[in-house]
Amino acid sequence: MIALFTGLSAPVSAQTINITSPNGGDFCAGSDVEVEFSTTGNFNNSSFVVRLREVAGGNELDGVTATGSPITFSIPDDASGAYRFWVVGTRVSPPTTVRSDTVSITVTAPPNAGTLSGMQEICIGGTSTFTSTVSGGTWSSGTPAVATINTTTGAINGASAGTATMTYTVAGTGGCPNATATRTVTVSATPSAGTLSGTQALCLGGTSTFSSTVGGGSWSSSNTGVATINASTGLVTGVSAGTATMTYTVAGSGGCPTATAGL
Repeated sequence: MIALFTGLSAPVSAQTINITSPNGGDFCAGSDVEVEFSTTGNFNNSSFVVRLREVAGGNELDGVTATGSPITFSIPDDASGAYRFWVVGTRVSPPTTVRSDTVSITVTAPPNAGTLSGMQEICIGGTSTFTSTVSGGTWSSGTPAVATINTTTGAINGASAGTATMTYTVAGTGGCPNATATRTVTVSATPSAGTLSGTQALCLGGTSTFSSTVGGGSWSSSNTGVATINASTGLVTGVSAGTATMTYTVAGSGGCPTATAGL
């Protein structure tokens, strides 16, 4: 009897790579994208890499190599426009290279809030205007009780003493987050020279001391030929017959004008 045997080999399943996420969409330049994929067939001892290609220019970049899903790759900071990416799987033995279908994405440059400028010290009731080197954004105040700001023009109004942070926001598009920049404004209370007092009639060579209910100011005489006054102490000395006005000045700060009172 002769036995006949037919050699049978096990069917070989096709190797495929299928990207499951993302399936397209908008992404921001400089951002990281996590690519998830599934495989069929024998991919033992294989490595995988994501490849990104610019549609218009044809520039191609490799991402990080991994042994499986997911793979994270970084979109270049200067990327912009239409791109495609795909996953390539490489097996060492037997040597095999398998490529997935491509996925199309759109890459957008991130927004920039620009450089801010504008006077940062104002008085209660005073105004200032903040500007940015980039247009199209909106303004907001972190403390409207201290200072308000017009969302479009950047015009600021001081409401009460304190410091407020103004934020300029440029909206992001195409998967990019908003861009923000900040600048502070300090609002100061209007100074007061207070109420003055002191003996106003003197003999030649006589003295008197003027004072104010507010400290920190300085004194001056309108006519030192008639009477002098010590700038700090307010001591008045009669020099000759006549009339002289003594002025008390409290310096303004933070954009506020000086305050004066006379006696």
